[in-house]
Amino acid sequence: MPSLTRPFIYPHRSQRIVPLNRLKLAGATALASALTAFVWTFGTQLIKAHNELVLRLCRQIHLAAYPEVRSEFGRLIEIVTVASDPNPLTLRSTISAAVLLAVIGLVARAVPLARGLMTFLVAIVVFSVMGALAGAPALTSVTTFAAVWVQTQFLVWLLLPAATMCLFVVLQPSLARGAVWMIGIEAFAVVWSAVRFVVVLGVGHYAGVMLLPFVWFSWGLLTDVVSIIAFYSWSIHLTLVLSKGR
Repeated sequence: MPSLTRPFIYPHRSQRIVPLNRLKLAGATALASALTAFVWTFGTQLIKAHNELVLRLCRQIHLAAYPEVRSEFGRLIEIVTVASDPNPLTLRSTISAAVLLAVIGLVARAVPLARGLMTFLVAIVVFSVMGALAGAPALTSVTTFAAVWVQTQFLVWLLLPAATMCLFVVLQPSLARGAVWMIGIEAFAVVWSAVRFVVVLGVGHYAGVMLLPFVWFSWGLLTDVVSIIAFYSWSIHLTLVLSKGR
């Protein structure tokens, strides 16, 4: 009786249509290393440019934001923050949390595949309420989440070149096209972080600090992952279309 186990599993069509070679992998590694070194070397300037964009966007929507220098992990970083109510359990924040839980429940009911994620988001809101009841110091000011946001996004900027090297550069027909994707996504990440950060500041100022753990995760790291996946799908689609047109 012949074996039912295949001796070899064919690669996905996205890899079969774009041949991989050691030269391209070496070039992608060099590009990722150079871009990571650039972000690390000019990190202070990148954060300042990021914060300047945040301030300009806040002025456009009449949100009173201001820069502040804060010491985090032994070094000084500049962040943008807004005034907020030191009491996280205000009537506005309680109503906002209740509305948020209702929306999450509706999404979970309408989209069964999203129920696992929705359950996790509910847990974030519940633990935020518990933290507010316990008087957690982090839930008394937007400044704490502003500092965490800048540090988290800077770490994302540092890791993006390695991620784009694996997902974009080595799968492109040419190294030049992969370099465009890598640099373009890095620049987009800085601008996109500033746009989202304005929303975080607005939520903290108007709806209360209690909702910031939820916003920081869903509008922060989760959105970063979704953005990378969306760009990956788009790049593979364009590569397949251009390869078929040859």
